[in-house]
Amino acid sequence: DANAIPTSAGLDFEVTYNPTFVDPASVQLGSLTGACDFAANLTQPGTVSISIACLNSISGSGSVAEIVFDAVSEGAS
Repeated sequence: DANAIPTSAGLDFEVTYNPTFVDPASVQLGSLTGACDFAANLTQPGTVSISIACLNSISGSGSVAEIVFDAVSEGAS
């Protein structure tokens, strides 16, 4: 949610997960960053690193990135 990012031209963040249960399949830009460039690193087990660079500021409510995970084993949440 970009409500916590009033204006921005670039974002770098990591999402952590339990690789015992899921494996990241893909990353795509979200509704607020569709016109931006991005790079994602899915090679480090347990972490997805994402960098987004925009020519214009972003603000408002919406997603900045969407990550699809594949289940690799059963688990409980």
